[in-house]
Amino acid sequence: MSKDGATATTAADFHEHALMGRIPVLGADRVYTRWYTWLLQTFLYGAATWSLLAGGYLGSILPPLQGFASFILGQTIALMLCGLFTGVVSSRYGIDTADAARPALGVRGAQLVRWLVFFVMTATVVILCSLMAAAFREFAQVTLGMSSGAFFGSMCAIVALAVCVVLASIGPAILERVANWIIAPLFIILLIALAAALINRYGFTELWALRPDPETTMPGAYVRAVEFGLASGFGYWVTTGAMYRLVSTPRLAIHGSVAAWSYLIVPINAVGIFAALAVGSADPTTWMYELMGPVGGALAILFIVVANITALVVMLYVAAVSVRQSKSLMKVPSWVTMVAIAIPAFIATFFADAVLANYAGIVSYIALATAPIVSVLTVDFFLLRRSQLDLRHIFTSKPNTKYWFWAGFNPAGIVAIVVGIATYLWFYDPVSGESSAMFEYLTASIPSIVVSGAVYWLLVVCVVKPAGLGGYPSARTQKHAEVEPHEIGF
Repeated sequence: MSKDGATATTAADFHEHALMGRIPVLGADRVYTRWYTWLLQTFLYGAATWSLLAGGYLGSILPPLQGFASFILGQTIALMLCGLFTGVVSSRYGIDTADAARPALGVRGAQLVRWLVFFVMTATVVILCSLMAAAFREFAQVTLGMSSGAFFGSMCAIVALAVCVVLASIGPAILERVANWIIAPLFIILLIALAAALINRYGFTELWALRPDPETTMPGAYVRAVEFGLASGFGYWVTTGAMYRLVSTPRLAIHGSVAAWSYLIVPINAVGIFAALAVGSADPTTWMYELMGPVGGALAILFIVVANITALVVMLYVAAVSVRQSKSLMKVPSWVTMVAIAIPAFIATFFADAVLANYAGIVSYIALATAPIVSVLTVDFFLLRRSQLDLRHIFTSKPNTKYWFWAGFNPAGIVAIVVGIATYLWFYDPVSGESSAMFEYLTASIPSIVVSGAVYWLLVVCVVKPAGLGGYPSARTQKHAEVEPHEIGF
């Protein structure tokens, strides 16, 4: 019996570390095997209220049709590039993005991706919690008539985030159950209510005739909106590795996420665009009561909370998986990791307005860091490695193995990423908003992708391959050590 108990414990530990850690997720453990469950999950993740914030930003600089077209164009391009690499690698091999980056950046260099995922997820959790705090504040002040609405809003947002931590610590299977039976029905009802309020008050013709305030428009607004769509699409990339490893096939992972994040969330963006144009504010918490009245506005606040629950659960899960790539941190219970990730958001709820005021800048900085990394990983896997990886060498820190390069780092990848970031900043500065003349034709993300990919390919072909490092198929020599089964570690 003891032996059986030990075996059961070992199997349970393996399953937990696969779903909540870095062990490759096997086919039997994949959570999403059907189209409708995966589409629903990705839709609800993308339908968090950042979609309303995005729509509000677009409505402040462009008319409705141009806002839709530019955002969809930029986001689709970014999501296709993101899904091309992560969708194939993470879904095929069941591994997270940080491990998938080892062949391009090196065993140690890939830590850059792990901490990028962690900080982007933390920043996004901060944004959503700040938005919930602002929503609860409006509810307290308008509906309840409380004078201390800001404190009440912060406390409610903290409680909601605590609930999300509990849900996320249960494991990814809870995401499907919560999405199907709780979040989806409430979300759809509240979305229809918001759209109905807009149509009832303004009508279709007047809504399409709305135009942004001339004082808030800027030169090259259409290209800036495309860049915003690109940045938003790259923002999804940090979650794709942890999510795609739970999907049964690369085709399902890529097609489902692109369809949901580029097209199915358009109605959410539409509500934000039309509301921002009609009311003159990009902040959803300021126009819900004006559009829907006291009772409808109070229900709309519920929309913000409900729409954010699924996204927050996914983000906490993804951030926990990224942090637990380390052997030492893997021993820490997942809920402890999630609490640590949530602490900055707890604090940020007391400074909600300051956080929301910097939303567009945060999105741009995500693209600044992510676009060149996506380019490097894509070029490495598809053009240089011919779509093949060696999992034994990914899950070892033994020197002189395939992905060890120089002291665990691939300088070609690091240099290419730095050059890509510099290219982005040359075309567009997210802080000042200043841009070069070429930005109006090329955006900033696309040149960053092209330049970083070209630099990486050139350095690998001219430097890394001749040195016999990296385990590339066409390298002249293969100077790497073999990996024994006992040297593979998770």
